[in-house]
Amino acid sequence: MNAWRSSDVIFRYRSIQQGTVSDLTGYSPGHNRVQSDNQQGTVGKLIVVMTGSDLFPFDGVLKDETLQSIRLADAVVITQGEAREKLDHPLVKEIRKSIAIPEEVLSHQKAVSPGITGLIVAHVREQKNPFLYLRAIPYLKNSLLIKHYGDARSEENRDHAEKYKSEFYQWMGVIPRIDLLKELKNADFLLNTSYIEGSSNAICEALVLGTPVIASAIPGNTGVLGRHYPGLFRADDAESLADILDKFIESESFRQLLKEYGSELAQGFDPAREQRDWCDLLAELQS
Repeated sequence: MNAWRSSDVIFRYRSIQQGTVSDLTGYSPGHNRVQSDNQQGTVGKLIVVMTGSDLFPFDGVLKDETLQSIRLADAVVITQGEAREKLDHPLVKEIRKSIAIPEEVLSHQKAVSPGITGLIVAHVREQKNPFLYLRAIPYLKNSLLIKHYGDARSEENRDHAEKYKSEFYQWMGVIPRIDLLKELKNADFLLNTSYIEGSSNAICEALVLGTPVIASAIPGNTGVLGRHYPGLFRADDAESLADILDKFIESESFRQLLKEYGSELAQGFDPAREQRDWCDLLAELQS
């Protein structure tokens, strides 16, 4: 997982196989099998799963360590379609991560509440552009409440999130996943305002739960939702966000359209489908 963060492990794995370094890790079960295989003239396979920090760094340039890991891999797995065009490798397989929702959440009855309530599910950090909604409020014609769930990764971010609490925005901090999924099911929509995403878990979960998604038009989101998904707004554009939020509040047909798109997309997150895709890839590497 993660070609960049795992680059040292990937390089050492290949080096042990090639006999250029000895195995000093102390992890004998896996590496003993590799060495035993090598003595028989076989080489173990290496699959690298790409993630958000791999594919979409702030400067847009893949790190040298990431490129090295890709070169050493027998297969590269991506979790959304936009990633494919960034990779130069003979075997790139798209395997969308599946979403399993606990029965307790599936059976949870959606609460009926007045007004429109949206959720942001993201840590309070720069990549997530967490306060774009606050910049959009002056452009809104309609009022709504956004609840923001996620950890504040610094005291400064915590202070900002606390300071901006109002009838329009509430930072809720971190709650257990089961409770967060219930909140996501209750919400009228999920809002993703990120600069950078790999393949947002929250977006995938919202789609499976039938909650409409409004998201910034960045590759990490369009790779999951599609470039023509109607719930996209221009990244880091407060007026564009306000326009689509007003449209969501005012138009029942638009809300229904997002639900229909979401229902179609949700079929791609079936655990059985992910299992089949992995089995197909493993079979291909063995052939």
